[in-house]
Amino acid sequence: MRAVPRASEFMVRRPPVLRPDTPVRDAARLLVRRALPGAAVVDEERRPVGVFSQQGLMVALVEALHHQHPAGTVADHLDELVPPVSEEAPLLTVVRIFVDVGEALSVLTVAREGRLVGVITRQEVGRAIAGALAANEELRAVANYLSASAGPEAPFDARRAPRRRSPRRHG
Repeated sequence: MRAVPRASEFMVRRPPVLRPDTPVRDAARLLVRRALPGAAVVDEERRPVGVFSQQGLMVALVEALHHQHPAGTVADHLDELVPPVSEEAPLLTVVRIFVDVGEALSVLTVAREGRLVGVITRQEVGRAIAGALAANEELRAVANYLSASAGPEAPFDARRAPRRRSPRRHG
């Protein structure tokens, strides 16, 4: 039987990071070129101070256009920092954080001794869940937890799991 995956097994190591004084235009380039939902913002000691997300980017750009001034720096548009998790955090803890915080959480930071060592996005969580389910039938509890239609004692059935609709593209 395989143990529950830990954050260190599915986090992105050595992720791109931003500094608080990074201009929004440079941060925008990073997010767009790498198709990132957000990036960790760290101080000079690599301690996480926040996350600059696509949502923060949109707000920064709309404000700049509306007020006709430069977009400023990443520090002006940080998402509230969810406390970092340790590398030893189990998958279910990470899932719980993403579920509890909701869509506002784009990037979860992973720290060792207060310094950033990785990040986790919803995409990494999804891959970790899929891998865990494939490797260990007992981890179906994770899928039950995520399935809005299943009660705590109902077995997971992928055919009955709620499906998300693709958002309409506005063009």
